[in-house]
Amino acid sequence: MCTRLLILLVCLSWFLGCAQGQLDIERQKKIWEEIECNDGRVRVRAIQELGEIVEHSAPAQELLMERLFATDRGVEVDLYEVVRVLARGDATVVEKIISRYQGENRGDEKLKRLLYVFGRMGPKAKSAIPFLLKELEQNQENPAIEGCIRIVLANVGWDSNDNFDLIHTDIQNRTERGKAEIGMMSTGGPREWVSDDLAKALLAWFNQSFTENRDEPILAIILLSALGKTDVDTKNRLATFLKTECEKKACEDENCMWFGFSLAKSDPTKARAALRTALRCVADAMPGDSFQGMNVLAGDILMGSDQRMMKELVRMLDSREPRVVRGGLWVLLAIGYDARQYAPDVLNILRANRDEEVREVAAQALAFLADSCNIPELESIMKKEKSEFVRDEIVKAIGVIRLEPEQPEN
Repeated sequence: MCTRLLILLVCLSWFLGCAQGQLDIERQKKIWEEIECNDGRVRVRAIQELGEIVEHSAPAQELLMERLFATDRGVEVDLYEVVRVLARGDATVVEKIISRYQGENRGDEKLKRLLYVFGRMGPKAKSAIPFLLKELEQNQENPAIEGCIRIVLANVGWDSNDNFDLIHTDIQNRTERGKAEIGMMSTGGPREWVSDDLAKALLAWFNQSFTENRDEPILAIILLSALGKTDVDTKNRLATFLKTECEKKACEDENCMWFGFSLAKSDPTKARAALRTALRCVADAMPGDSFQGMNVLAGDILMGSDQRMMKELVRMLDSREPRVVRGGLWVLLAIGYDARQYAPDVLNILRANRDEEVREVAAQALAFLADSCNIPELESIMKKEKSEFVRDEIVKAIGVIRLEPEQPEN
């Protein structure tokens, strides 16, 4: 409690010293009040909004570090969001995270959370190399952690040929450590250090495991697509899989989603058809276990940072096929506040789309895309909405936008 009060006082002092309007200050105070509430959607919205100030805001960084190492059940829902936002901090946050971690009851899980952040920060976290090397030495008998550390060392700029060669050998031989390395590469995003030889090893892993273990080829093909290293034969294999396995009324294979995004990313000539198929699968799979992966793998690695992909995605919102539109809305929801420029498009869907389920998902997406200035329009749409379910989602969305936690039913 004392720590929370101290952070709150520091934050208020910092914000009051800024040349911002009163409304902005009040909004930030509201974020600080609700970031640990029991309403998961409000927490995620608050975390995402901190992305606007986290780069140079020590108080925001402190608050996110609290969430990073939290032990409550909600941390599993928040983790990817916290990592995405905290990784935007400047280089000064590195030592703060290390210090906070060293003061915690340590363990593999908390170390992984730290590694996720540093892996995504890349060269900004170069000062963490001594700490990472020490952890590497202490985890030689734990391939799952050692593999993660080796990838993070490469991402932050440890220019070690021995490390690069070992990663290549691990992936070439499909070792347990190699699985961890692929997982961390997917979370942190592929970096410039990935050589053509390593990309070939990833491609071989994909080809060998395609019919054996569908979890492994998903991460390998996502990395290859993001790197622009997918060859013609693999693109054709993906296209064939999508055509034979995914052109159904209901898609039960989530590989259609990931393979579709990957093909759309790696081959612009096939992007529209592949993305349409992927979005159908998203519509059938969401919300579900894959949502936590969606915000990182689709939102960041394959979609959110690629203007071409985002342009294709927004075009899909005009589709006459409800499943495609719902899938596009789920992706925008997964990207969250960073995709708020598309709030007008989603508002138009909520206002005019004839499909009740589409409007319902549109309202859910607007909880993370819309701002307070959109609330009057949402209230106006709600008055004309005939579906009780859609009206209920609009009410919930307005509550999230206002950062007002939903009260549990007695």
